[in-house]
Amino acid sequence: MSSLSLLIDADGWHAVSDEMFTDENVVRIAHAFARYLTALPEPQQHTIAVAYDGRRLSRARASLVAAVLSSYGIHVFLSHALIPTPVLSFAVRRLSCSAGVMITAGALPPRCNGIIFKDATGEPFLREETTNVAANLPQEAEPYTPRPEEIELTDFLPAYIGELRTLVDFPLLQTFGEDPRNHAAVIIDSMGGAGQTILEDLLAPCGWRAQTIFGTAAPDFYDRVPETKPHNIEPLMYNVSVTDTLFGIATDGDAGRCAVVYDDGECVTPQETDRALAWHLRENKKWPVGYHPHIPDKDGILTALFFTEMIAAAGTSLRAIIGALHT
Repeated sequence: MSSLSLLIDADGWHAVSDEMFTDENVVRIAHAFARYLTALPEPQQHTIAVAYDGRRLSRARASLVAAVLSSYGIHVFLSHALIPTPVLSFAVRRLSCSAGVMITAGALPPRCNGIIFKDATGEPFLREETTNVAANLPQEAEPYTPRPEEIELTDFLPAYIGELRTLVDFPLLQTFGEDPRNHAAVIIDSMGGAGQTILEDLLAPCGWRAQTIFGTAAPDFYDRVPETKPHNIEPLMYNVSVTDTLFGIATDGDAGRCAVVYDDGECVTPQETDRALAWHLRENKKWPVGYHPHIPDKDGILTALFFTEMIAAAGTSLRAIIGALHT
C-alpha cells in the first residue's frame, strides 16, 4: 500500500495543498474510490454526488474526481457551485446516490485541503470503509478517459433550502422578526467559508436584521483558521457586543459546525450549545436528539436556524434560556 494511505483519516483524506494534495494524488484517490465501489458485493449502477468548498483549487479537484469516476461508467452529479458539506450530505440522500465526495478540509487551516466520503445515507464513511478505499490506491496516477455524458452539473442548494423550510418554523421566525418590540437582529460570521450568505438570505425576508460578515468565500478565510473557536471569531464577538444584536452565529470552513455568541459578545460554550440544542429539539420540537429527520451528520446552517427559532419561541434572551437550563 502506498505511503499516501497513511494520510487517510476516518472519513477521507486531508493534506497540505501542493505538497500532497496534488492533481496526481487526487486522481489516485478517485481511482481507488471507483474501484472500491465497483468491487462491492452487490453490483449496481452507481451514482455519486460530488461537491466542493471555496478553498484554492477545490472546484478543479472536484471536476477531476468527477472525470475519473465517469471513466468507470459511474454517473456523477457534480455541484455547479461551491456549497456547504451538509448540502452535499442531503443531496446524496435526496438523489438516492451510492455515495458522495466532498472536496474540503473542513475547519483545517487554509493551506490544507482534502477529500471526504459520504455513504448512501449522507453519513461520513467509517474508518473501515475509508481503509477499504485506501486498499485500492494505485502507486501512481493512472490514465483515464472521461465520459462527459456521465457528468451532470447540478444545483444542490434549492432542494436543501426546501428541506430546511420543512424543519424550521419560518412563520414563527417571521412573526417574531416583524414585531419591532423584539429587535430581531443577528450577526453571522461565515468566516469566508462555504456558509456564505445562506443564513442572511433565509432570515432577512422574515423581518430579521441579519448581517453577514466575511460572507464571500475566500481561499484564505480572511487570514483565519476557519474553526469556530473564540480566538478565531473575535470580529463577530466584538460586533455583537457593540450593537443591539440578540446573538451571533459563526459557521466554520464548510459550514458543518457553528458557534453561538451571547448578546454581550461572550461565546456560548460547546457544552451549553449542545444542552440548549438538545432541550429545544426535545421540548419545543418533540424530536429525538439529533437531526434524524434531516441528515445523520453535523449541519451548522440548521443549528443556527434552530437557535434563532429557540429565541423566537421563548421570546427572551439566549442567556436567559441557557441560564434556565442550569436551574
